Amino acid sequence: LSYLHSRKIVHRDVKTENMLLDTTRTLKIADFGVARVEAQNPKDMTGETGTLGYMAPE
Repeated sequence: LSYLHSRKIVHRDVKTENMLLDTTRTLKIADFGVARVEAQNPKDMTGETGTLGYMAPE
């Protein structure tokens, strides 16, 4: 996630089902279907997106 965020990419649906572990236990993040490049102005980002049970309460 740090790598993605450093490149202004927001995944928007991080959950266990979207994390893959290979045979060497290297974690890979999958399913970028709702990912977006971060907007210059945070107000330009679209509304709530993600899986309800995994979303922050705020």
